[in-house]
Amino acid sequence: MMKRLIFLFMFLFILPLNANALVCDNKQEVKYQQLAQNISYSYDYKEENNKVSFSITFTNINENLDLKNLDTNQVHKYTGSEIVIGNIEDGKSYKYGAYTSELGCNGIKLYTYYINIPFYNSYYSDSLCKGVEEFKYCNKWFNKRISYEEFSKNVNEYKQSLEKEEVVDKEISINSFFDVLFNFYLKYYYIILPLIIISLLMYIRYHNKKNDLF
Repeated sequence: MMKRLIFLFMFLFILPLNANALVCDNKQEVKYQQLAQNISYSYDYKEENNKVSFSITFTNINENLDLKNLDTNQVHKYTGSEIVIGNIEDGKSYKYGAYTSELGCNGIKLYTYYINIPFYNSYYSDSLCKGVEEFKYCNKWFNKRISYEEFSKNVNEYKQSLEKEEVVDKEISINSFFDVLFNFYLKYYYIILPLIIISLLMYIRYHNKKNDLF
């Protein structure tokens, strides 16, 4: 009976110490949050046969931190200075959380990373894009998934609009030339008009003399 009492007393004495060890205090949490905020990420891609596959690379990772896909709950353990995650699809948004496995702070989400992967436009190298590579439907990356019908329709409409603009620009250039010419005449008509009259009189006189000879 005495031994049981002693054991119970020791257990009650040690229990608060163990409970404290299982609690993540504010100082520890702030420390790991700062480490999590220092993590950088980037994405890269491989293009093959009009298809693309992405990978996300997290760098500057502290050895006490792990990453978890918040949509699938898949955990990516620390294995070095960086974590590379493959099989990333284009046009999707991904959320990853930073966690620590340290006792007491494990299970606490320290930081969230939001990563948006652009849509891959497999038609960007199509022959329709020749000469209009700057048009948004001819860019390698787009803001949505598009069909070939939508792609060709918009590219052809864009080309037609450029042709119309070119015609309008030519008309504007011609009109501008005549406007400049007319304004020049109005400004110097007192010089130009007498010259025109004299030139006409000289031509008439020359023409009449020529007729007299024959």
